[in-house]
Amino acid sequence: MGFLLLLQGRPAEALDRFKSPVVQPPLTVEVAMALHSLGRDEESAAILRDEGTRSERYVATRLGFAYAWLGDRDHAFASFERALDEHDPLAASGIMSDPILRSLRDDPRWKPLLRRMNLPAD
Repeated sequence: MGFLLLLQGRPAEALDRFKSPVVQPPLTVEVAMALHSLGRDEESAAILRDEGTRSERYVATRLGFAYAWLGDRDHAFASFERALDEHDPLAASGIMSDPILRSLRDDPRWKPLLRRMNLPAD
């Protein structure tokens, strides 16, 4: 629901959803996305830096989505490459249709990334 709220331009509500105590595990990367949308870029960047040092499963993929949302293509692609190197099963999940990744689709690195994920690139 939080992602839908972000896409609808309702970041304060998304932030509330992402920070909800009933959401487990905590959606730290997603909180950073909402903070960015609220103009709280320093807080957002600090969270993403901290999360980037973690090696838990799915972190790299979630970082890829976050950096795409922030418009930081270099970090987004680096995060997806890391996810593939770590054999993150979430990496290819929904990547071709997720609206959060729209900003990456015209980048020359997009098709090679899809090929590396064994997804159709054309």
